[in-house]
Amino acid sequence: MKFFRYDSGFWSAMERVFDWMVLNLLWLVTSLPLVTVGASTAALTEVSHRMEQGEEPPVFKSYFKAWAKHWKTATALWAMLVVAAGWLLLSLRICFVAGSVWFLPVAVVEGALLFVVVLSIPYALLFCTQSQLGIREIVKQAVMAALRHLPWSVVLALVAWTPWVITLLVPQALPYLLLFWLFLGVGSLSFLQQKVFDRMVQTETSGLLNS
Repeated sequence: MKFFRYDSGFWSAMERVFDWMVLNLLWLVTSLPLVTVGASTAALTEVSHRMEQGEEPPVFKSYFKAWAKHWKTATALWAMLVVAAGWLLLSLRICFVAGSVWFLPVAVVEGALLFVVVLSIPYALLFCTQSQLGIREIVKQAVMAALRHLPWSVVLALVAWTPWVITLLVPQALPYLLLFWLFLGVGSLSFLQQKVFDRMVQTETSGLLNS
């Protein structure tokens, strides 16, 4: 029967799910020192992008090759983004604790900046894997892309951060979410983000052709 053929849609889907699981496990293991989260995410992003473009790279070899290639830039970039987000969160907390109306304009500005930082992270990691730009230029291009494609940027942020927020805020779902993070987690989220990136590119290209 066609269903049981190795080249059927079912087995292709199972193979893709297996790729998610392997990449997720590699990301978890290589992110354990925490300081390497940037390099691990950059490697995951590159391999996911190649797979989404129709390539079939060897997962283990491609992941570690990408990790070694990007670890310096991605680690520095990740540290910069985490420090910026952490500083803005701390500043917002100070404004709210102070409870003074005079801090409201500061809180609005810092909230807007935090929003931009969060939206820029997926673009920054993608640009890190696809160019030889320096960190300052990567950040600049990521911020510009996040603002230029604002609706798509919001979708990317929701894909990336919603599972983390649910994990932190819904303790009743923690056993199920732990299984999700262990077996699929970041690997599946990376593939979803690549789908959004590709859809964004297709929409932009179609708009240019129609104009």
